[in-house]
Amino acid sequence: MELSLPTIPTRTEGHVLYATFSAPPLNLIGPEVVRDLVQLITAVDGDDEVRVVVFDSADPDFLFPHVDLTKVAEYTAEAGKGAGPDDASLGMLFRRVSELSAITVVKVTGRVRGAGSEFALACDLRYASRRRRSGTAGSTAPCPTPSWTPSSTAWRPASRRSPQGRCWPPRSASTP
Repeated sequence: MELSLPTIPTRTEGHVLYATFSAPPLNLIGPEVVRDLVQLITAVDGDDEVRVVVFDSADPDFLFPHVDLTKVAEYTAEAGKGAGPDDASLGMLFRRVSELSAITVVKVTGRVRGAGSEFALACDLRYASRRRRSGTAGSTAPCPTPSWTPSSTAWRPASRRSPQGRCWPPRSASTP
């Protein structure tokens, strides 16, 4: 799969698509990142050859520390292109990530907060270094929070999901 996304360079090895977020200086979620993520999700949805998508960051200090609050209208409009006209929100876009047929993996080495944490929680598997710093905005935050919160998922050992849809708990993840 060949994709040319300015803020999410990709490479394919076999059935694995590697997608690296690169939106300097802090990897803020802005309209450019959302536009590229919509294109990536759409491409993966239509490609049966991609079985796993691995997300990481070009900046070891930041996966997504925050949204770009100066461009809320712009990134919301871009999110609507991927989530559909009924819900133009990052939350619904992240829900599409969670519903991809390919297994989604995110590698977190730095800060991930708010909507960035929501993105990571939408992925099937999360691998975090000990340097990881995460957080989610509370209900008293003066900024909008995503409309979809994966409340059943948390920063805990993840279950393994096979391509056939079977799940194994973390302790028996080596079970075929």
